[in-house]
Amino acid sequence: MLAVALLVFGGGLTSATAAPPAPTDTAVAPTPENAKKAERISREVGSSANPKAAEKALNASDRALLKAFNTVTRTEVLPEVTTPAAGPGAGSTPVTAGTGPTMTLMAASGCWNVSRSSVARNVFGSWLYTLTVSGGFCTNGSYVYSKWFNGSWGETFWIGWRDGGQTYSNSVIAGGSARIVGQRVFIYGVGGWDVQSSYPCVRLFGYWNGSTGADTSCNPW
Repeated sequence: MLAVALLVFGGGLTSATAAPPAPTDTAVAPTPENAKKAERISREVGSSANPKAAEKALNASDRALLKAFNTVTRTEVLPEVTTPAAGPGAGSTPVTAGTGPTMTLMAASGCWNVSRSSVARNVFGSWLYTLTVSGGFCTNGSYVYSKWFNGSWGETFWIGWRDGGQTYSNSVIAGGSARIVGQRVFIYGVGGWDVQSSYPCVRLFGYWNGSTGADTSCNPW
């Protein structure tokens, strides 16, 4: 479905069909020194009176650091939060199983609200923003018979990034499981200059046996 639209710094492009980086782009090593310098450059450009002019005034190396600092290179799903929901399972106590963050085994029947967050990181490992999605499902121990979407929330961590709001949500029962999707847009832009947009999703799963899971797909099916 929707994909992250990473746009080229310095070109002023604002569409998902932006030109690929030029072969002469300066490579950026994810070292602590580069991370510190990239953060400083990003703050200086973001707080300048004319951010676009400030960006154009950078040399190739500093422009590459600015781009690297504000480009999402990976996302990861954080551990979930699960609570009993109103319905047949009200009052049930979730029981965590295993050590991984992606699965939680609960009672075989009941209703639960589930929340998961996805964090976007740059090449230096810094958090740029998080997307949190909440939904719920009910199971009788044999099949999932109800599902719902509660909402989505966004949080940004660096100057220039903002949460543009929810763009999509859905909840279905497919393949024997509840599948709940929320999507928001996050925008990097300063001084009226929008440089790039990202449209991340979190998809929640609720299974017949009470287990749950999540990934970053935008497709509920």
